[in-house]
Amino acid sequence: MPAHNHFDLTRAVLDGDGGATRAVLDRGGLDTEGLTAWLRRHQLALPFSAGLTHGPLAGEFPEIFVRNLAERARAQAEHNGRVLAATAQGIRTLNECGIPTILLKGVHYAESFWGGLDRRSLWDVDLLVPSDAFEPALDCLLARGYVRRPGGGWGNAAVRRLSHAVTLQQQGIELDLHWGLRYRPAFRIDYAALWGSRQPFSIGDERFEVPSDEYSLLMLLLGIGHDLEAGHLKLKQFFDLHLLLTSLHPSFDWRAFFTARERERLDRLSINVLMLHRVLFGGVPGFTGLNPALDERRALAQAYDDEKAWRLVDASRQSLYNRRWYASLYPDGALAYGVWWALTAPLRFALGRRL
Repeated sequence: MPAHNHFDLTRAVLDGDGGATRAVLDRGGLDTEGLTAWLRRHQLALPFSAGLTHGPLAGEFPEIFVRNLAERARAQAEHNGRVLAATAQGIRTLNECGIPTILLKGVHYAESFWGGLDRRSLWDVDLLVPSDAFEPALDCLLARGYVRRPGGGWGNAAVRRLSHAVTLQQQGIELDLHWGLRYRPAFRIDYAALWGSRQPFSIGDERFEVPSDEYSLLMLLLGIGHDLEAGHLKLKQFFDLHLLLTSLHPSFDWRAFFTARERERLDRLSINVLMLHRVLFGGVPGFTGLNPALDERRALAQAYDDEKAWRLVDASRQSLYNRRWYASLYPDGALAYGVWWALTAPLRFALGRRL
């Protein structure tokens, strides 16, 4: 069962679409071992299981497959609860030290876009602090029992020139302490706008702050671009993107969004990731504002079809094809990207950051 069939089947199950589910099964059959491995690779086993549990589709699949997937989902849901607790603890700790904090990804995406913590896999905690508060934030967490991941003990000045976060651990949960969304020398992300537009977010009794829709979207586009660059994309991220796009109000100002990305030198990357989404998902039904804005900027986009999209998505780690794709979108040009990557790769690897 080819990867795109697993993808189509997952979309149908998550949508609760019995007709589409049966159509995919009739077309490609069902390879339960291959599907299970694919769902684990792309961190989609939990929502797939939820789709079977909360809908009428479980009967379309072997009972043992449904049961095994549900067992994995229960274990993941328990871990999600620990991640939520670690998120709240990390934010409380930083706030007690007087450091403002924005929650990135994770709990925010699960609750806002997926419908709850039982529908999206969580693995770690991502917290953003102001760039000039990074050292105090790091000292605050280390003083309260967090430890740096092995290999991450370089000087802070060196770290900040190479990456966007450091990874800490406490009680088996990793916490990525960010001073940026992503780092490349050519990026000019407007952090004043990001901090100025942050929004309140709550889950149960916990109160957090999260990026605006604009910067949540940018975070996803940067993350997908980075993981495609290195050949370790999880399709969960494209589902995150699809659900976020679906949730946006029809009045969302796409022209303003792309104008801001142009100032940040991220318009080309943003447009190309959104074009890939359009190929994979067929766009967002009923959402008319994005397509005209993309079409106006088609000159910045590469040509994508199913074959090219799946070659990028299914690439192996450190794929040269993907690396060239990303280099072609780099604001300072492919040569500048290649020189920077080659000079800094050993140091970033030593820091424990993905390349």
